[in-house]
Amino acid sequence: MAINRWDALLSNSQWYVPAADLLAYQLTSENRRTPVPASDQTLWSLGRSRNGRFSGRSVARIVTAGGEQTTAINQMDGVVSPNGQVRINFTSPLGSSITGIGQVRQTNNGPAMQMQMITDGGGSYTTHWANMLRLNQGTTPPEPGPPDGEQRDDRSTAFRWLLGSSWSITPASRRPAGAGAQASGIFTINGYRNGYFWGGGASSHGRRAFTVLGSVTPEGNLFFNAIDRKGFQLRISQRGRLQGNQVQSKVRLSPYEEESGQVQQPLELRLLNDPLISGGLKAGSDLRQPAWHAPVGPAAWRQDWPSLAGDGLDPFATRPERGMRITELAMGGIGRGIGAGQASSPWPS
Repeated sequence: MAINRWDALLSNSQWYVPAADLLAYQLTSENRRTPVPASDQTLWSLGRSRNGRFSGRSVARIVTAGGEQTTAINQMDGVVSPNGQVRINFTSPLGSSITGIGQVRQTNNGPAMQMQMITDGGGSYTTHWANMLRLNQGTTPPEPGPPDGEQRDDRSTAFRWLLGSSWSITPASRRPAGAGAQASGIFTINGYRNGYFWGGGASSHGRRAFTVLGSVTPEGNLFFNAIDRKGFQLRISQRGRLQGNQVQSKVRLSPYEEESGQVQQPLELRLLNDPLISGGLKAGSDLRQPAWHAPVGPAAWRQDWPSLAGDGLDPFATRPERGMRITELAMGGIGRGIGAGQASSPWPS
């Protein structure tokens, strides 16, 4: 049997979240605009790894800012590719599952599995990114507690310029969102802390407002989620790599799992401060934006962004005909053979 380079690291091991990485963020149905900090200590117990494949058990304890604690125990089934890419499915006793994605990295504390994921808690969404460390003899994992203390430090500062920046969302299969291009939606990032970002946006028709909640690692791995505020459903959950800087940036996203009700077509995020669009304005600046640029703030989203007119993807639009797929909607119902491999599941009833 082939031996994966990571088998020795993974086999019969335990992993934990170090103190600097306990911070998580939670969006609740009571407050659908702004996430609140939480603390997440997750322990993994893995069996033998064969050719990079492993199974085990995960115990996650999450403590909210108010001191409320929840515990989730899940079965783990994961794989680490030869180049260190990680994918883990977590399955609850009731059969529901979520997926975590990541990368094996070398840190000052030894090898780590750098993970990014979002969990649907039934009335809340919790996102967490962390450098999971192998638990060695004599090490005691830190207890989760109200998000405070050491977590106030911004450990991941490389992308703090995201704060105040505005972005377009377009189907990746269509031309980039340069001047005159049509977009599926826009959003503004109005919060950033320790690699987490959040904000608000609206579909290009202005029919659906959504909340953005995600994370970006120091290496630029971006985990993007968009939750429809009206139905409080996760409509977009995709990953990509942030390329560029505060003047010109883009992210080519792709879905990492098939989930009913979520967009399966790869998307592209493009900074609206891109000089192709705004003449080189820096992210977060107060300089005047082009006339068609939507103002910042959930209540201020206007409908002067160019209309889709059947030429884009609007995951937050009013639900289409039952059984109609995203690609069909994007192509005005006539492109049923175009991009069929990227079509989404039918919208939920």
